[in-house]
Amino acid sequence: MPTVASIGGPTEIAYLAQAEVVYGQLLGRMPVVLPRAGFTLIDAKASKLLRKYELVVEEVWAGSQDLRHKMEKQSVTGSLAKDFECDQKQIAEMLAKLGGKIEALDPTLKNTVEKTREGIEFHLDKLRRKAGMALDQKAGLLAAHEQHLESLLNPQKVLQERELCLLPFLARWGAGGLSELQKLSSGKKIGYHFIIQLP
Repeated sequence: MPTVASIGGPTEIAYLAQAEVVYGQLLGRMPVVLPRAGFTLIDAKASKLLRKYELVVEEVWAGSQDLRHKMEKQSVTGSLAKDFECDQKQIAEMLAKLGGKIEALDPTLKNTVEKTREGIEFHLDKLRRKAGMALDQKAGLLAAHEQHLESLLNPQKVLQERELCLLPFLARWGAGGLSELQKLSSGKKIGYHFIIQLP
């Protein structure tokens, strides 16, 4: 029986694309090729950590270094965080005022003023991250939080579906897990990939 349609992952679709010449010779046409749906399942702990550090799943996928920087920056809390925000705002206002005067004096200095502003913002952001690192060394939680997010949402630096088995998730849900997964598939979607919060 000839194939009417084939559903596959990215690799299978690439193989089928390579076989187009063979299909053309044997059947006179290529079957319809549809990408299968992919899922990233977020448990309650990961969901809480994403909210705490103001992250989205795509930022976990971006890699450890960027993830750690964002988490360190967000771990600066309380009065220190307010001080950073207040001081950064004051510095930005001061630089805008000073920059306007300098540009009025000599318009060719506009790029120099902009680069100076970017440099100051970069160093303030770096200082905030380092303060977050110092807080982490005291609390020791940041590394554990990062490890949980990466091992669940980006295991071995690949999508969950390539590395983790669905059975533990279904065991947690019970017999109706697959139908529940289908209902939840109306959530956040990236192409054919769904990001689903577990109940």
